[in-house]
Amino acid sequence: MIHPEKFSLLCSSTAEFADGQISISGEFPPTDPDSSGAITGGTGAYEDVGGEVTVAPSDTGTLLLNFFLVP
Repeated sequence: MIHPEKFSLLCSSTAEFADGQISISGEFPPTDPDSSGAITGGTGAYEDVGGEVTVAPSDTGTLLLNFFLVP
């Protein structure tokens, strides 16, 4: 039996908005407060954007996603 020091999953997701979608790829669960994922593509208003999304826990136990878009 082996015991890894760290375990995480690579997550690919899509966030849907009224004017398009943003595709994200990154590590889940977040390993630290500065965890971020890459914006890998988009549709509609987000067709040509890049950038990153950060994931942080909230006080209510949900996850907060902050999108930082680069045109």
